Amino acid sequence: MLGALVIERSSDRRFYETFFEDAQQLAQTLDLILTSQASTDPNAERIPAAGFPMKSLEKYLEPLGRVGGVAIAFCRNSRG
Repeated sequence: MLGALVIERSSDRRFYETFFEDAQQLAQTLDLILTSQASTDPNAERIPAAGFPMKSLEKYLEPLGRVGGVAIAFCRNSRG
């Protein structure tokens, strides 16, 4: 089954980042540290997050291209 990995440009335009299950997959694929961010809902748990600096994109394109059966989409941050 074809999945998708959505990677957003951060609002400060310095990083590519992703969240939830995508963050777990990105961290595993690229050997990144899985971090977390506070949710906007004070009653919710922290949100898994992973990312890398925009200037490092070329370093990570090849390993991302080797992820079989997954479409990878880069997009602008929709929150701001």
